[in-house]
Amino acid sequence: MVDSFSDICVQLNRWILLIIIIMGIFGNLLNITIFIRPVFNHHVCSWYFFALAVNNCFYSLIVITYHLLTDGFQIQAITNSLSLCQFISFIDIFCTSLSHYLIVLAAINRYCAGSANPRFHIFHSFQAMVLSILLTMIFCGLLAISNPIVVDLNSTDGFGCNVRVNTIYKEFYVIVQMILFVIIAPILMIIFALLTFRDRRLIGDIPMAVSKCRHMEYHQTRMFFLLVIVYIILNLPEWIEYLILLRSNLFKSIILTTTIIRIPIYFSYILPIVWYLITAHPSYELLSYDINAQKPSIMLPQSADQFPDEHRESVICKHCSNHRHRHSKCHTNCDNEAESGIKHGSFRLRHRIIEKFNQ
Repeated sequence: MVDSFSDICVQLNRWILLIIIIMGIFGNLLNITIFIRPVFNHHVCSWYFFALAVNNCFYSLIVITYHLLTDGFQIQAITNSLSLCQFISFIDIFCTSLSHYLIVLAAINRYCAGSANPRFHIFHSFQAMVLSILLTMIFCGLLAISNPIVVDLNSTDGFGCNVRVNTIYKEFYVIVQMILFVIIAPILMIIFALLTFRDRRLIGDIPMAVSKCRHMEYHQTRMFFLLVIVYIILNLPEWIEYLILLRSNLFKSIILTTTIIRIPIYFSYILPIVWYLITAHPSYELLSYDINAQKPSIMLPQSADQFPDEHRESVICKHCSNHRHRHSKCHTNCDNEAESGIKHGSFRLRHRIIEKFNQ
């Protein structure tokens, strides 16, 4: 029976982790490519998603690959290396904590961006974003620096390269990790997600012109909601993982249990947000506009005044009729809306102007 469980664990670690590594690396590289596009990188929240994608790509490349080689293919030279185990343990805790709290920072950013209190808008800036990411990285580094000291390597007890709770300090260290990763981080994500959802309902009846200017912000908020829901669900087995470390006598087959609960945790580093970016209709529009705008054959006018008179009047009147403006105020209102759309990344007006201009 033990040999049967071991064979099952080896096959699961070999093939499922291989799939996770491939999807994690290429999926997060696609995320990185998307978030550095001009249509996204003018928004602060995109840089939190960008940092999260870089962190997850690094984790998939280093940590999950290590577990694939040790638990899946069982390469002895890697499995029996204590120095490599200590290095991987540091990267594991650092990337895990950074992944949790980058999502918390994105949650705070989404709340501050939609808050009616102008005092909170200071946190929705590039300066606050850079400072918060740097401070979070320092905090995660300080938290992970103790892990190589307390980690042990033993391939026969089912824990592998992990912490054995045989001293008071190691037990305290594991409990601190559990509080930070399993309790505090998910609670903060949920709290700020609910506050953001409440603020979105309060400002749901804003005028059309303003909502178009905030189209990209709303799209990022939807991405954030999906990210929080999926991330919390996939990381629920972390409770069991820390319970195994603290009370291993409660589990009969530690190897099989650890293998099963680590699979959804590893899947959380693939981040299904990448598939949402590909399939969501607003992302298609925003990315297709951004790609077309880079082509030299398409010249995007910066205001409606750059059209010939016959095109200018037809485009402006069509747009203003949708907003029920009077024709006497047509030119001024549409010029302001075109400039506002360019400044805030509004797509629909600019895309309509491009289509009319090409015709």
